[in-house]
Amino acid sequence: MADMYAWQDALVLAGSIRERMREERFQSIWPDFKPYPFAFFDRENVYLCGHPNPPGHFAEKGGVHVGPWDPRFVANTFIELEREPTAILDLSTVRSDMEPARLFAMIVHEMFHAYQKSMDYRRWSNEWLYRVYPQLKENIAHRIAERRALLRALLEKNSDKKRNRAAEFIGHREYRRALIKECLDYELGHESYEGLAFYVESKAFEQESGKGKEAVLEIFFEDFEEQSGTLYHLRRSCYAAGMAIARLLDDLFPGWQGELLETSGYLYDFFAEKIGRTEPISDTDPEAEKQAARLLEQELTERDREFDQFYSQDGYLVQIKGNHTIAGFDPKNLLPKGELLLHKRMLKFSSNNKEYFLEQPVVTIMNGGNLSCRELQFFSRGKPEIKDGKASVPGLTEELLLDGITIEADREEIE
Repeated sequence: MADMYAWQDALVLAGSIRERMREERFQSIWPDFKPYPFAFFDRENVYLCGHPNPPGHFAEKGGVHVGPWDPRFVANTFIELEREPTAILDLSTVRSDMEPARLFAMIVHEMFHAYQKSMDYRRWSNEWLYRVYPQLKENIAHRIAERRALLRALLEKNSDKKRNRAAEFIGHREYRRALIKECLDYELGHESYEGLAFYVESKAFEQESGKGKEAVLEIFFEDFEEQSGTLYHLRRSCYAAGMAIARLLDDLFPGWQGELLETSGYLYDFFAEKIGRTEPISDTDPEAEKQAARLLEQELTERDREFDQFYSQDGYLVQIKGNHTIAGFDPKNLLPKGELLLHKRMLKFSSNNKEYFLEQPVVTIMNGGNLSCRELQFFSRGKPEIKDGKASVPGLTEELLLDGITIEADREEIE
């Protein structure tokens, strides 16, 4: 398909994607997988397709139901909309030059998450392990080595050599398991959940684009060996690793999907058992160690730059102090620094049994390993105003109840 979607016409876009959703195509990607309702959205409208019970205030236009945006529509994910699993995609995340087949594949990715939910698939990651994930040069070096082995295994044509490369990958990973212990589960969970969805996305793209397998892998494995980014891009890098493991299973154990669903462990552990566990490999080559040292330095520099950029914004620095609970966040856009956690795009939080939404960068000061925090920091174009025990804060969706809460603007308490 050489034509490009008209991104400025979201209604046409939604209708074009809807016409390509055919159940037999989904079955060829993953057994028993089928299309789900989906929606594109911007900050004004939602464009809903294939939903059996659209919200009553949505108007039908050419087979697409259009309604006003509301805070349920945040990030690329799936939600329960009128009790129906629905894939959603934020149009602001779509590049104007994106290939149509890739956009189709992206929405199939989110539909697969709805399928995982229907199968009671629970192998997701504990996102909070990210906050304590160790920034160690040794771990990064073995991570580079394991990824090289994994990629070479995938590209190898000879089945015996493919298995040998896969065993090398397992050896480096088992060494890292001993090194960083339960923090490895952060990666294994993302490989098992997001990585499988990325695998499905790559298969959908392969179908829709007509490109060969090697051309598809070249697109989906961009920066796979971590030429840039370590912890800073850790979550995203797990997608390609999970996809690689799934495609290796395709090569070596066709029809593996049903067997995986009968187990409860992570995708990697399923794969390692199929290949055969190997002894940990403790050695890495000098080039991997040099690259790891360079990447770690880049990571720390980039992290500090992001926090400096946050605190150099214009406007009032608003600090809301008290007992808060994080109710929703975008895990793809988090950055930890000690007890600080930078939410680069949005945050939902609850306070005094009421939920609030901020669609802007926010720093939370955390209390420990759970979802509670003692302070929120963000910048506002106007100074908060307090009246009758409530605060009106520009940027917050609703007035903030002040029972047990204090607010400061530019380090001065608002009364």
